[in-house]
Amino acid sequence: GECSMHRDVCAYHIGIFLWISKGVLLILFGTRGHFLQAPYLNSHGEPDLGLRRGALLYLNHKRYEQIRTMWLQQQIPSFVARKLEGTFDAGGWMTL
Repeated sequence: GECSMHRDVCAYHIGIFLWISKGVLLILFGTRGHFLQAPYLNSHGEPDLGLRRGALLYLNHKRYEQIRTMWLQQQIPSFVARKLEGTFDAGGWMTL
């Protein structure tokens, strides 16, 4: 998809994309990836996946720093591999 093409042009094989309307991050490495909650929480400290509640969301600095650290310390390949080890996905990434 578009994220994979952008990643290939700009970042070779690693990408982190914010999918605003879903409230998630797409973490890509090579041909694999994983969805992660975005670093935005409501006033009660809860995520709003899919933005269903319509409440204001605020950047959670702790979550942001975890994502930033993962990027800066080049931990994305191992993160994606760990997440996919125990996952069974009948559709695969090709269906997205």
